Amino acid sequence: MTTNPLHLYRSLLRECTYLPDRNARSWFHDYVVSAFRRYSPKQTTSRRPAELPLKREVKLLHRGRKLDLTLKRANEGYTKSLEHVLRWTYGRAGRRRRELMANLMAPKRLEADDYSDLQAAKFTPGWQPVSIIQALTQSQANQHGHLEHITAKLSPHFKYPEKNIWNKPMPRSRVKNAMKKWYSKNVKLLLPPLPEKEWEAVKLQAQQGVWDSVVKRRSKVHTISDSECDARQALLSGPASGKTLKPYALGRPHRLTRRFMRRMMARVVLKHTPVPIFDEAKQSLVFRWEDGKRTRQTSVEPDAAQTAALFGN
Repeated sequence: MTTNPLHLYRSLLRECTYLPDRNARSWFHDYVVSAFRRYSPKQTTSRRPAELPLKREVKLLHRGRKLDLTLKRANEGYTKSLEHVLRWTYGRAGRRRRELMANLMAPKRLEADDYSDLQAAKFTPGWQPVSIIQALTQSQANQHGHLEHITAKLSPHFKYPEKNIWNKPMPRSRVKNAMKKWYSKNVKLLLPPLPEKEWEAVKLQAQQGVWDSVVKRRSKVHTISDSECDARQALLSGPASGKTLKPYALGRPHRLTRRFMRRMMARVVLKHTPVPIFDEAKQSLVFRWEDGKRTRQTSVEPDAAQTAALFGN
């Protein structure tokens, strides 16, 4: 399937303007622009710019069409596509999550002891990740019953047999490779915290539903109707079918109301965003998790007269 890159670029930017969240609109606009600039043909010494290989171009266009379809379905109110958009925007997945993890693990944010251990002997017997990664891994693993199923794959502690099947000590290279695989797997699954101001804005949207109104879609240009198609095209397309459930095979679209967006922000973003807090009692860093729901009173002090009337003295 061939695609004009310019048409795809304009379609992606157009769909970015229709997203129901302001941060999503700005983030995906910058993402699309930077992606097209990154893979645009570079000017060489010759007059003609260097072109991408055909295989690489087909792969990039396929990825662009997938993103265009995801944005269109998110603007139509499909839950799964809108979840992907919110996760990418607020760093729960994709490029933004990797950037937040890189800032979290930057040497300037690590303590002196953690940085020396990180540089000295990595993935050797007795080595442990830095303290902030250990605290975040343990905290996220404790939220197994409240987060998605991906959290079940987290293993805070490295476990590996000391001996092999021949009852001999495990080779150091195998232990090192296993520890590297365990550490890389955990880092890929961690959910980093957001900046404080951004987290406060997310909490406000999840609890009070403060968000921008949906941008009205602009009218399309005139397209050729079925009656204006030639006989060959009408013969190839066949007779028009009646109403079927094919449009709803991947889910049903929702109306982008304030109530719907408030619940999406609470379930997709706020529920999966930890808040770092320094515990004075433990003298260590802990993470708090919220779901955006108001606290409900679970127990009520019984009235003495009513208890006596119901159950006697």
